[in-house]
Amino acid sequence: ESEFTVRTHGALQLLTRTASLAKGVPLAKSFYSGNSAETVRRLKRIPIGFVAFDDNEPLDEALERLWLAVADHGGAGKMEFDLIMRSEPTGRFPLLKTVRAADTTLYDALDLACRTAGAMFEVRGQCVVVLPAP
Repeated sequence: ESEFTVRTHGALQLLTRTASLAKGVPLAKSFYSGNSAETVRRLKRIPIGFVAFDDNEPLDEALERLWLAVADHGGAGKMEFDLIMRSEPTGRFPLLKTVRAADTTLYDALDLACRTAGAMFEVRGQCVVVLPAP
């Protein structure tokens, strides 16, 4: 679909929806197959020893770096879900504030990144969807 940008890193694919929210058509419910509760469980079972987000780092770059780090450190087999990031209507992602966390999970690191950038995420089937805050 032309509204998505796909960045591939081996078996890992990151989808970014760059269409504006006002003009973008929501994805069909069938796009989000799978069990949301199972995806949340998987996110909460992937341990992260330490994560750091830097001031003024765009959310999409920070999450891509996080996903790649998890995959590189043996988590790729546990990441049986997709990450879809939806930009602001301007096509840009919000900037994070400096924050660090230790002994956490992928779920909590994702939540921390989104909250510091003023964004939110939802788990829909086997998809983690990052959205601008309403």
